[in-house]
Amino acid sequence: HTPVTEGSYILTNNEDLTKLRKNIVELVLTDHPMTCSTCEVNNNCELQTVANDLGINEHRYNKPKQNKGIPKDTSHAYMRMNLDNCINCGRCVRACDEIQGSFVLTMSGRGFDSKITTDNDLMFGDSSCVSCGACAHTCPTDAISDVFASKSADYDEKVRTTCSYCGVGCNLEASVKDGKVVSIDTPKETEVNAGHTCLKGRYAFGFYDHADRLRNPLIKRNGKFEKASWDEAYDYIKNKLEKIIKENG
Repeated sequence: HTPVTEGSYILTNNEDLTKLRKNIVELVLTDHPMTCSTCEVNNNCELQTVANDLGINEHRYNKPKQNKGIPKDTSHAYMRMNLDNCINCGRCVRACDEIQGSFVLTMSGRGFDSKITTDNDLMFGDSSCVSCGACAHTCPTDAISDVFASKSADYDEKVRTTCSYCGVGCNLEASVKDGKVVSIDTPKETEVNAGHTCLKGRYAFGFYDHADRLRNPLIKRNGKFEKASWDEAYDYIKNKLEKIIKENG
Protein backbone atom coordinates (compact mmCIF):
# COMPACT_ATOMS: atom_id res chain seq x y z
CA HIS A 1 0.00 0.00 0.00
CA THR A 2 1.15 3.53 -0.78
CA PRO A 3 1.30 5.79 2.31
CA VAL A 4 -0.78 8.96 2.10
CA THR A 5 1.43 12.04 2.24
CA GLU A 6 0.81 15.76 2.18
CA GLY A 7 -0.03 16.94 -1.32
CA SER A 8 -1.18 13.50 -2.51
CA TYR A 9 -3.92 13.26 -5.11
CA ILE A 10 -6.18 10.24 -4.60
CA LEU A 11 -7.98 9.02 -7.71
CA THR A 12 -10.81 6.54 -7.19
CA ASN A 13 -12.22 6.50 -10.69
CA ASN A 14 -10.19 6.80 -13.86
CA GLU A 15 -9.56 4.75 -17.00
CA ASP A 16 -6.87 2.53 -15.45
CA LEU A 17 -8.96 1.78 -12.36
CA THR A 18 -12.02 1.03 -14.49
CA LYS A 19 -10.01 -1.50 -16.52
CA LEU A 20 -8.72 -3.09 -13.32
CA ARG A 21 -12.20 -3.30 -11.80
CA LYS A 22 -13.60 -4.72 -15.03
CA ASN A 23 -10.96 -7.44 -15.09
CA ILE A 24 -11.64 -8.36 -11.45
CA VAL A 25 -15.42 -8.51 -11.96
CA GLU A 26 -14.97 -10.65 -15.09
CA LEU A 27 -12.89 -13.08 -13.04
CA VAL A 28 -15.61 -13.14 -10.37
CA LEU A 29 -18.22 -13.88 -13.04
CA THR A 30 -16.32 -16.96 -14.22
CA ASP A 31 -17.60 -18.66 -11.06
CA HIS A 32 -21.11 -17.27 -11.32
CA PRO A 33 -23.98 -18.43 -13.58
CA MET A 34 -24.71 -15.91 -16.35
CA THR A 35 -28.46 -16.44 -16.06
CA CYS A 36 -29.53 -13.02 -14.81
CA SER A 37 -32.76 -12.89 -16.84
CA THR A 38 -34.16 -15.95 -15.05
CA CYS A 39 -32.70 -15.22 -11.61
CA GLU A 40 -35.04 -14.32 -8.74
CA VAL A 41 -33.03 -11.20 -7.94
CA ASN A 42 -32.75 -9.94 -11.52
CA ASN A 43 -32.43 -6.13 -11.42
CA ASN A 44 -32.06 -6.29 -7.64
CA CYS A 45 -28.56 -7.80 -7.49
CA GLU A 46 -25.46 -5.94 -6.37
CA LEU A 47 -23.12 -8.01 -8.57
CA GLN A 48 -25.34 -7.41 -11.60
CA THR A 49 -25.39 -3.67 -10.89
CA VAL A 50 -21.58 -3.50 -10.69
CA ALA A 51 -21.22 -5.53 -13.90
CA ASN A 52 -23.69 -3.29 -15.73
CA ASP A 53 -21.91 -0.15 -14.52
CA LEU A 54 -18.67 -1.52 -15.96
CA GLY A 55 -20.32 -2.50 -19.25
CA ILE A 56 -19.87 -6.25 -18.74
CA ASN A 57 -22.35 -8.54 -20.49
CA GLU A 58 -20.07 -11.56 -20.71
CA HIS A 59 -16.52 -12.45 -19.71
CA ARG A 60 -13.53 -13.30 -21.87
CA TYR A 61 -12.27 -16.39 -20.06
CA ASN A 62 -12.51 -19.95 -21.31
CA LYS A 63 -13.82 -22.97 -19.41
CA PRO A 64 -15.40 -21.15 -16.48
CA LYS A 65 -16.71 -23.19 -13.59
CA GLN A 66 -20.11 -21.53 -13.46
CA ASN A 67 -21.94 -24.40 -11.83
CA LYS A 68 -20.52 -25.83 -8.64
CA GLY A 69 -23.17 -28.53 -8.50
CA ILE A 70 -24.05 -27.80 -4.87
CA PRO A 71 -27.70 -28.64 -4.08
CA LYS A 72 -29.88 -25.80 -2.81
CA ASP A 73 -30.38 -25.81 0.94
CA THR A 74 -34.01 -25.05 1.75
CA SER A 75 -33.96 -26.41 5.30
CA HIS A 76 -33.99 -22.99 7.01
CA ALA A 77 -37.32 -21.44 7.98
CA TYR A 78 -36.36 -17.91 6.94
CA MET A 79 -33.47 -18.13 4.48
CA ARG A 80 -32.37 -20.16 1.47
CA MET A 81 -28.81 -21.07 0.51
CA ASN A 82 -27.95 -21.48 -3.18
CA LEU A 83 -24.17 -21.74 -3.28
CA ASP A 84 -24.11 -22.08 -7.08
CA ASN A 85 -24.57 -18.29 -7.02
CA CYS A 86 -21.88 -17.70 -4.38
CA ILE A 87 -18.82 -15.65 -5.39
CA ASN A 88 -16.88 -16.41 -2.19
CA CYS A 89 -16.73 -12.75 -1.17
CA GLY A 90 -16.93 -13.73 2.51
CA ARG A 91 -19.29 -10.93 3.47
CA CYS A 92 -21.79 -13.33 5.04
CA VAL A 93 -19.04 -14.87 7.17
CA ARG A 94 -17.96 -11.45 8.43
CA ALA A 95 -21.55 -10.37 9.10
CA CYS A 96 -22.20 -13.51 11.14
CA ASP A 97 -18.90 -13.17 13.04
CA GLU A 98 -18.41 -9.42 13.46
CA ILE A 99 -21.98 -8.08 13.57
CA GLN A 100 -24.07 -10.86 15.09
CA GLY A 101 -21.23 -12.67 16.87
CA SER A 102 -22.64 -16.13 16.18
CA PHE A 103 -19.76 -17.64 14.15
CA VAL A 104 -22.10 -20.01 12.31
CA LEU A 105 -20.72 -19.50 8.80
CA THR A 106 -17.19 -20.21 7.63
CA MET A 107 -15.28 -20.65 4.38
CA SER A 108 -14.05 -24.19 3.81
CA GLY A 109 -12.00 -25.84 1.07
CA ARG A 110 -9.54 -24.29 -1.37
CA GLY A 111 -9.62 -23.02 -4.93
CA PHE A 112 -12.66 -24.18 -6.90
CA ASP A 113 -13.66 -26.30 -3.90
CA SER A 114 -14.04 -23.25 -1.64
CA LYS A 115 -17.54 -22.86 -0.28
CA ILE A 116 -19.53 -21.46 2.62
CA THR A 117 -20.39 -24.01 5.29
CA THR A 118 -22.58 -23.81 8.39
CA ASP A 119 -21.19 -25.10 11.69
CA ASN A 120 -19.63 -28.52 11.00
CA ASP A 121 -21.09 -28.68 7.48
CA LEU A 122 -24.63 -29.08 8.81
CA MET A 123 -27.73 -28.17 6.86
CA PHE A 124 -28.58 -24.49 7.28
CA GLY A 125 -31.76 -25.28 9.21
CA ASP A 126 -29.95 -27.65 11.58
CA SER A 127 -27.17 -25.20 12.41
CA SER A 128 -26.89 -22.87 15.41
CA CYS A 129 -28.09 -19.94 13.27
CA VAL A 130 -30.15 -17.43 15.29
CA SER A 131 -32.01 -16.21 12.17
CA CYS A 132 -30.96 -12.55 12.37
CA GLY A 133 -30.77 -12.42 8.55
CA ALA A 134 -27.49 -10.45 8.47
CA CYS A 135 -25.94 -12.88 5.98
CA ALA A 136 -28.83 -12.60 3.52
CA HIS A 137 -28.91 -8.83 4.00
CA THR A 138 -25.25 -8.42 2.99
CA CYS A 139 -25.07 -11.07 0.23
CA PRO A 140 -24.37 -9.36 -3.14
CA THR A 141 -26.09 -12.18 -5.08
CA ASP A 142 -28.80 -14.55 -3.91
CA ALA A 143 -26.42 -17.21 -2.60
CA ILE A 144 -28.12 -16.61 0.75
CA SER A 145 -31.54 -15.08 0.35
CA ASP A 146 -34.42 -13.97 2.52
CA VAL A 147 -37.50 -16.15 2.03
CA PHE A 148 -39.75 -13.19 2.75
CA ALA A 149 -37.90 -10.63 0.62
CA SER A 150 -40.46 -8.90 -1.57
CA LYS A 151 -40.25 -9.83 -5.25
CA SER A 152 -41.70 -6.41 -6.09
CA ALA A 153 -39.39 -4.42 -3.79
CA ASP A 154 -38.67 -1.77 -6.43
CA TYR A 155 -42.37 -0.92 -6.65
CA ASP A 156 -43.54 -1.43 -3.07
CA GLU A 157 -44.35 1.49 -0.82
CA LYS A 158 -41.52 1.97 1.68
CA VAL A 159 -42.38 2.99 5.23
CA ARG A 160 -39.66 3.83 7.76
CA THR A 161 -40.64 2.67 11.23
CA THR A 162 -39.32 1.60 14.62
CA CYS A 163 -39.46 -2.02 15.75
CA SER A 164 -42.04 -2.47 18.49
CA TYR A 165 -40.76 -5.71 20.02
CA CYS A 166 -38.29 -4.32 22.59
CA GLY A 167 -36.79 -1.12 23.90
CA VAL A 168 -33.71 -1.00 21.65
CA GLY A 169 -35.66 0.88 19.00
CA CYS A 170 -34.20 -0.64 15.83
CA ASN A 171 -35.04 1.35 12.71
CA LEU A 172 -36.77 -0.74 10.06
CA GLU A 173 -38.08 -0.16 6.55
CA ALA A 174 -41.28 -2.00 5.72
CA SER A 175 -42.23 -2.90 2.16
CA VAL A 176 -45.97 -2.39 1.90
CA LYS A 177 -48.07 -3.84 -0.92
CA ASP A 178 -51.85 -3.50 -1.16
CA GLY A 179 -51.90 -2.08 2.35
CA LYS A 180 -50.06 -5.02 3.94
CA VAL A 181 -46.47 -5.46 5.14
CA VAL A 182 -44.77 -8.01 2.85
CA SER A 183 -41.15 -7.77 4.02
CA ILE A 184 -38.80 -5.91 6.35
CA ASP A 185 -35.45 -4.36 5.46
CA THR A 186 -32.90 -2.64 7.68
CA PRO A 187 -31.48 0.64 6.34
CA LYS A 188 -27.70 0.74 6.75
CA GLU A 189 -27.47 4.44 7.57
CA THR A 190 -29.53 4.27 10.76
CA GLU A 191 -27.75 5.18 14.00
CA VAL A 192 -29.48 2.80 16.41
CA ASN A 193 -28.94 -0.54 14.67
CA ALA A 194 -26.78 0.37 11.63
CA GLY A 195 -28.58 -2.03 9.29
CA HIS A 196 -28.86 -4.94 11.71
CA THR A 197 -31.72 -6.42 13.67
CA CYS A 198 -32.82 -9.69 15.27
CA LEU A 199 -35.13 -12.52 14.26
CA LYS A 200 -38.23 -10.75 15.58
CA GLY A 201 -37.46 -7.43 13.95
CA ARG A 202 -36.76 -8.90 10.51
CA TYR A 203 -39.15 -11.82 10.25
CA ALA A 204 -41.92 -11.61 12.87
CA PHE A 205 -43.94 -9.00 11.02
CA GLY A 206 -47.11 -11.07 10.65
CA PHE A 207 -48.73 -9.41 13.66
CA TYR A 208 -48.83 -6.03 11.91
CA ASP A 209 -51.77 -7.14 9.78
CA HIS A 210 -53.19 -9.82 12.07
CA ALA A 211 -56.93 -9.71 12.68
CA ASP A 212 -56.42 -9.85 16.47
CA ARG A 213 -54.11 -6.85 16.61
CA LEU A 214 -55.37 -3.97 18.77
CA ARG A 215 -55.96 -1.00 16.48
CA ASN A 216 -58.03 1.20 18.81
CA PRO A 217 -58.11 1.99 22.53
CA LEU A 218 -60.40 -0.29 24.54
CA ILE A 219 -62.19 0.66 27.76
CA LYS A 220 -63.74 -1.98 29.98
CA ARG A 221 -67.39 -1.21 30.67
CA ASN A 222 -69.79 -3.61 32.38
CA GLY A 223 -67.21 -6.36 32.24
CA LYS A 224 -66.56 -6.04 28.50
CA PHE A 225 -63.96 -4.14 26.47
CA GLU A 226 -65.51 -1.54 24.20
CA LYS A 227 -63.85 0.43 21.42
CA ALA A 228 -63.13 4.04 22.35
CA SER A 229 -61.51 7.13 20.85
CA TRP A 230 -58.09 8.33 21.97
CA ASP A 231 -59.67 11.35 23.68
CA GLU A 232 -61.98 9.04 25.63
CA ALA A 233 -59.04 6.83 26.60
CA TYR A 234 -56.93 9.76 27.80
CA ASP A 235 -59.85 11.19 29.80
CA TYR A 236 -60.46 7.77 31.35
CA ILE A 237 -56.79 7.47 32.39
CA LYS A 238 -56.80 11.04 33.74
CA ASN A 239 -59.93 10.47 35.81
CA LYS A 240 -58.64 7.18 37.21
CA LEU A 241 -55.30 8.72 38.21
CA GLU A 242 -57.01 11.69 39.85
CA LYS A 243 -59.24 9.29 41.79
CA ILE A 244 -56.23 7.28 42.99
CA ILE A 245 -54.42 10.45 44.10
CA LYS A 246 -57.52 11.74 45.92
CA GLU A 247 -58.16 8.46 47.73
CA ASN A 248 -54.60 7.42 48.46
CA GLY A 249 -52.56 10.59 48.29
